[in-house]
This record gives sequence, C-alpha cells and structure tokens, in this order.
Amino acid sequence: MVSQGFTDAPIALRTAVFSDAEAMANLHVQVWRETYPGLATQAAWDALTPQVRLERWRQALERPPMPVHARCGH
Repeated sequence: MVSQGFTDAPIALRTAVFSDAEAMANLHVQVWRETYPGLATQAAWDALTPQVRLERWRQALERPPMPVHARCGH
C-alpha cells in the first residue's frame, strides 16, 4: 500500500513482522516522551523504556489480533 503523507513524498506501508519490534519499541518510547512530557510522573517515565516496550511489541507481533503496519523507509 502506498499513501500520501503530510508531504508529497509517498509512504509505503507493509505488515509489521517480528524483526520490526526493536525499531517500533524505540519509536514508541521516543514519540511518547516527546508528545506527552507533562502527563506522567518521573517514575512512570523512568519505567517507560525501549526494553519494556520491546517485550510488548514482540508479544503483539507474535500473536497479533489484527495486522500491525509499519512504515517502510525514512
């Protein structure tokens, strides 16, 4: 599937696979920290680590209730 994003550059989407879990975990943490900085305690932010999210993404990609999609390229 190819879609137009916020720019004129095409964005290719594909179904995410198990090997995408690490990149997705890192992106997940980065986006949450940048988007919601004032919404949690410092202890909560300290607990939000790529390692924790990696395990969750691995679980989701091993047994997805529905396909998870990943953007291809940068």
